[in-house]
Amino acid sequence: MTHATREQTFERYCALFESLCPENLSQLEPLVSPSIHFRDPFNDVRGWPRVHHILHDMFERCEQPRFYILDKHLADGCGLLRWTFETRVPVMGWFSIEGMSRLQFDDDGRVSEHLDFWDSSPFYLRLPVIGRLLRAARAKMSAG
Repeated sequence: MTHATREQTFERYCALFESLCPENLSQLEPLVSPSIHFRDPFNDVRGWPRVHHILHDMFERCEQPRFYILDKHLADGCGLLRWTFETRVPVMGWFSIEGMSRLQFDDDGRVSEHLDFWDSSPFYLRLPVIGRLLRAARAKMSAG
């Protein structure tokens, strides 16, 4: 994809994220900069090979992972997505989290940065041993 508009890339990127699966994962590559920066609560990497590895790993570790885009907005070269992610995780069962992503674009209209923002505490709170400790600490710090 050479010199696609940001709008075209944004729409295609959103559509792919909602239908993401191991079979279409490689379709993201032409939409992103080779040096894309990706960050979420667990990862902070640069470059398509590392981003591809993270997404591939998600399919290996999770059952039926799925993103549902609730809202999207593109203005001044910045794309914002509000989404829900649902999956089944071994030991934890079904898991759903709401989050936001901020996308930045390069001069060729490709995604150069994908930053995810979501509260990872519900994930940790559901872990068997660590979750119990975190719930106890949370109860002690709570105002109510």
